[in-house]
Amino acid sequence: MTTRHADEGGDALTDTAQASLDDPIVAEVRAIREAQFASVGYDLDAYVRWMQAEEARSTHPLIHGAARPPVDREAVPPSQEEPDT
Repeated sequence: MTTRHADEGGDALTDTAQASLDDPIVAEVRAIREAQFASVGYDLDAYVRWMQAEEARSTHPLIHGAARPPVDREAVPPSQEEPDT
């Protein structure tokens, strides 16, 4: 990942960030989200209610995972620490 700084003639975006701006799938997802949000008048509470109603109507399996318990870093030797994800 290369960072282009504004003083180097760049726009201070990373190549990865620029690629996501140019990605047609990302653009499609953003357009859909914009249309959904516009359909509820840009009201965040209404949007959340709409999303919850859509989730309740959905026939797709939903995955609700439990958070992993925190690791006590002081109790775990460095060689056995969990990798950051």
